[in-house]
Amino acid sequence: MRKEIIIFIISFIGISLCYNYQNILLKKNSSIHQWRQADCLSITQNYYKENLPFHKPKIHHLSDKTGNRGVASEFPILYYTIANIWKITGQKEWIFRLVNTLILFIGLLYLFRLFFDFFNKTLPSLFLSFLLFTSPIFVYYGNNFLADAPALSLVFIGWYHFYQFYKTNNNKLLIYTMCFFLIAGLLKISSLFSFFAIGGIAFFELLGLLKIKKEKLFKPIQLSYFIAVLIIIFSWYSYAISYSYNQGNSYVFLKGILPIWDLGPERINDTFSKFFSIQVPRMFNSVIHILTFGIFIFNVFKIRKIKTILITINIFLFIGIVLFFILFFQVFDIHDYYLINTLIFYLFTWFTFFTYLKYNTNWLEKTWFKTATILSLLYLIFISSVHIRHRYNVDDIIAQAGYDYLSEHDKGVFGWFQHDYKKNLQAFEDITPYLRELGIKREDVVMVLGDQSINISLYNMDQIGFTNYTNVHDFPNQVELSKSFNAKYLFVSEYKVNDFEEYKMYMKNEIGKFKNILIYKL
Repeated sequence: MRKEIIIFIISFIGISLCYNYQNILLKKNSSIHQWRQADCLSITQNYYKENLPFHKPKIHHLSDKTGNRGVASEFPILYYTIANIWKITGQKEWIFRLVNTLILFIGLLYLFRLFFDFFNKTLPSLFLSFLLFTSPIFVYYGNNFLADAPALSLVFIGWYHFYQFYKTNNNKLLIYTMCFFLIAGLLKISSLFSFFAIGGIAFFELLGLLKIKKEKLFKPIQLSYFIAVLIIIFSWYSYAISYSYNQGNSYVFLKGILPIWDLGPERINDTFSKFFSIQVPRMFNSVIHILTFGIFIFNVFKIRKIKTILITINIFLFIGIVLFFILFFQVFDIHDYYLINTLIFYLFTWFTFFTYLKYNTNWLEKTWFKTATILSLLYLIFISSVHIRHRYNVDDIIAQAGYDYLSEHDKGVFGWFQHDYKKNLQAFEDITPYLRELGIKREDVVMVLGDQSINISLYNMDQIGFTNYTNVHDFPNQVELSKSFNAKYLFVSEYKVNDFEEYKMYMKNEIGKFKNILIYKL
């Protein structure tokens, strides 16, 4: 298998170059959902700068209720690890990107090993292992700062070990599987689709309602592994909710569900419309969506000719994604990263179909099928390259070459976003040394007007304080609110000054200017 691994590595490097990973690696947090990227980086930077205990992460933004900065959501092992690497190397965002890229690579490598072990053929194994690596959202967040793509990559490793367990009934391999699913679930709870699919199989098999192999695959004692995973995950998220609430920051990260039944008909229709016009093209090209759901129906109709465990997993994953869509429906208008872990359904649908082809046809041997597989993969890589490059630079030559493959929404939004960020907020990336020259310390509370995110400007200049995200309770005046927590300085882009007429009374004592950023003492 050594030759095949080399082919996989070369292919991964080639595809990554198509996606411009080598240049993206050196970029700071930017582009779509920079808001959430900055939140992740803020936690990491505060671990790095303040030597915080693992279980007490903080962000730069102060709570408008308590003035505290403590907040938790996903298990912060990535942030804590990167922070400790930074203590050796210094703060470098490319290290964060590189670590997530390595996790992505290892996950795909284990997928390839699984498929090659099953098919003993390089081409179908490459196609299946790289299929999700052509999804724009998986590719974009794969070397980003969010935990969704690393969580899915760990799920891939879990599936490899489960396949080995399926072949050997070696209990140790099931424990490895549970460990990877556990870490994935702690990183992002939406990655548990696979865990619940296998848990469902174990449960129904032990009840005698499902026959997987001649001999039972699961023993009753092994149900305790599933229970242990659920208890650990439940314990962490219960702690995270409690910690954030006590710190006054429960609004920072989503801590519950956002179901469809809480919305009225008009909002439901609007969300459906945005989901299909904005999010669906970011998941895959429309051809893949149509083929995947067509193949899924085909798989169900051919259930008698497909391995029981595969078709059962395929069906359970479908049910899980439908339930997920219903329970978190409200986020699917703009939050594309919530969809990353649903891609596992696409992977298993195609894998199940390829196993049908292996046992019931000779297509995998046919030259026309091999040619179609290669051309399809190249086509998908090109489309994903267009999406990724467009997210960072709308003038990129490849993004322009494939402009027609972008949704009308993305064509209109990304150019404006890139222009507006460069004009108003990008200067915060380099302002920190200037602030220290002015005598402004890291712990001096500041107020940033014109930043509606929680942490973008605050993280980029490494400054504690408030932004326009502030939820105003007792103070209708956001500057007065910040002053009630001892804010000393006010920041605003010179291009946005006229947007804040009601706050011009605070813009009299100018003490400095960095590029377009005006600094006032309160």
